[in-house]
Amino acid sequence: MKDFIRYILVLACILACVFAVSCKAGDGGDTTVTDTDVQDGTTEIKQEEKVTYTVPLKKMKGDKVLYEYEYSPDGLSVSKTDYTEETPITYTVTFDESGKPLQTEWTVKINEERSELWRDSYDEFDSEGRITLERRYCEGQIENAFAYTYNEAGDIETQTTRNVKQENIIYRLLYDDMGTHTGTRFKKYNGENGYYTEEKKFSYDSEGRIVSEESSSFTTLHEYKLTEGFVTREKITNKSADGEALWSYYYQYFYENGKLCKKDCSFEGEVTESETFCQTELEHYSRAVDWVFRERLP
Repeated sequence: MKDFIRYILVLACILACVFAVSCKAGDGGDTTVTDTDVQDGTTEIKQEEKVTYTVPLKKMKGDKVLYEYEYSPDGLSVSKTDYTEETPITYTVTFDESGKPLQTEWTVKINEERSELWRDSYDEFDSEGRITLERRYCEGQIENAFAYTYNEAGDIETQTTRNVKQENIIYRLLYDDMGTHTGTRFKKYNGENGYYTEEKKFSYDSEGRIVSEESSSFTTLHEYKLTEGFVTREKITNKSADGEALWSYYYQYFYENGKLCKKDCSFEGEVTESETFCQTELEHYSRAVDWVFRERLP
């Protein structure tokens, strides 16, 4: 009789565990079983916090829209419309179902009767899914090709650009022993004078925020004010090669539930531009904003 009771208790514990795992699998993965107390049969269920990525929505200058983004809910495209041109241009990045980028397309209006279709095609990738070859076409004719290599940490090491005249521009990104980007050196073809080389140097604070950008012609300095661990104010100062301060402007950052939602740019005490942001659960949308549209977040 005791063996039968012991058997019933063990069976009840097994069924309780199976039920807990079934609850976890059936709710789409939003909850995680963190601890099970077999003695009293209680199960603690902890809600998982979804990982999201900050992406831009719209940039305004007064009442005028400068840029505007649209994110397809199916995960297959991101568009950015540039209203700063005489005729607005919409750039659209498309992806396959795995989030792999396929191409970026945009149309440039030449005049009332003629437009040109431009396309960046992402043609080759390495084993980690990083772009290694990108080709740019205008009306189906190749204009440029961009080749990329990466270091062991996965950072871009070189970018080589070749145009239809077979002229190369070679960018080499420099890193220190800790993997911090410290500079960009590039060789550029300059007609009859052949190639010339320039270098831009970068430095960062302990949190990885950029504090200086230095080239042969000027230096840009970044100073930050933090509130409760968040960057709320950034001062950008541009100086000439001899150290003379040329001008300064500011960014003011605003957050909602710990996520960036707005950024204001001000010059001489007046807000000149304002940008809003949203959150996405799709990491490849965040990568597209960084790779294609070169948006920098604090």
